[in-house]
Amino acid sequence: MALSLRGASSARSIIKNRAAVTIRCSTSDAASGNDRVSPEYVNRNPRNLEQMLLARKPLGYGLDVPSRTFWHKVRLERSHQHITGSVVYNTGKVVISASTREWGIRKQLFSLTDQSAAVNVARVLARRCLESGILYVHADPDTSPKVGLYRARILNREEASSRAFQTPEMARHGGCHW
Repeated sequence: MALSLRGASSARSIIKNRAAVTIRCSTSDAASGNDRVSPEYVNRNPRNLEQMLLARKPLGYGLDVPSRTFWHKVRLERSHQHITGSVVYNTGKVVISASTREWGIRKQLFSLTDQSAAVNVARVLARRCLESGILYVHADPDTSPKVGLYRARILNREEASSRAFQTPEMARHGGCHW
């Protein structure tokens, strides 16, 4: 892919693992050192295309339960002693997590497994998502009875206060068969 840069005779874009973009270019003689184009550029925000709604979501199949059409999905797990909330990328990698196992959260709570603990873990998780640049998450309806009541209360409270659980649609490109 050829790019034209100001002060450069030729440029080339190389994409490696969707994580870094490197542009190498050869520059012509410039008037000063300030006018030269840097020979390398590293993209430090690989989620940029997702935030602009240009990246493709994995579509999966129409009968997949739970749905696989998301970039980030919120997951809530409850054990006998702790509650853990996490945000999972569509490849299965845990991006952000919050739990009552963490000392900062644990010392503020009376009980580590009640509904107020679940709501507070969700608040901490939402704060960490915003700090890391994740603006939308997907929430699947959970059918397990252990988490169902807690999850319903958290989702109802969060949906009433914001629209973060309504992931926007990705941009449709004209001329494509899908």
